[in-house]
Amino acid sequence: MKWIALLFAALAALFVFWFFFRSRPVRWIVYYGEAVSARTFMDIDLAILEPDAISPNSFKDLKTLFFGYLSVGEANTSRDYWPEIMGENFIVEENPDWPGAWRVDIRSPKWRQLLLEKVIPEILAKGYQGLFLDTVDTAAYLEEKYPKKFAGSREAMVAFVQSIRARFPDALILPNNALELLDDYGEVIYGVTVEDLYTHCRFLNRTCTQTPMEETKQREEILDRFQGRFKKPVFNILYHYGDEKNLVDYAIRRSRQKGYHWYLTTPDLNALGTMGK
Repeated sequence: MKWIALLFAALAALFVFWFFFRSRPVRWIVYYGEAVSARTFMDIDLAILEPDAISPNSFKDLKTLFFGYLSVGEANTSRDYWPEIMGENFIVEENPDWPGAWRVDIRSPKWRQLLLEKVIPEILAKGYQGLFLDTVDTAAYLEEKYPKKFAGSREAMVAFVQSIRARFPDALILPNNALELLDDYGEVIYGVTVEDLYTHCRFLNRTCTQTPMEETKQREEILDRFQGRFKKPVFNILYHYGDEKNLVDYAIRRSRQKGYHWYLTTPDLNALGTMGK
């Protein structure tokens, strides 16, 4: 009769996943501004915030899961750690799309040590239950652009995410993009967020267009496989500038069809957007 019990447990797990992550929209936000109060989070299930601006310790008796922003593939000159790493050999190049953001080599022990021993503990000490890992895809970018110089960067990024799980077993891990790594660390993460799946915005001229369908379908296949294999949620960030109604309607409709939890906002993420319903 043991196999019957195992089958029942598996079916129960599938039901929980379907009920909470497919039939029930998750109310979530991504917000890097400062103008919030406890009331902002009263009906929010999950909030991705800028830890230098907001400390969840300021809020009491909330059921919201708070994820603190952490850039793992880039270092920013605005961060307090910058003076101690400026000029280090793991600082690779400036990101031309984001002035002040410098791509880093995740293979560097010194960079990983800084994140594990200083940056992450400081975020968690502010009351965050989880870490939102941004710029994870820098590893693949560098390995593709400079294959000899940065060989093994993808593998090093996977190992680093796994080391976060080992060092901070209670912290939830939510990587952004880098879909090519999902099969490798899917077991240790909470879910995944994705950008530019249906909409692609250009910051300089403030316009948004539809992501090419071939690219969309390729990424959907990876996300669907991730959901099916690991039974974990996909959070889809939809960007717009306010004048793309048809594009937004298309993106929301497709997100609903795929069972992705969508959030509509502007690219600067400095204002509260619209949550999926």
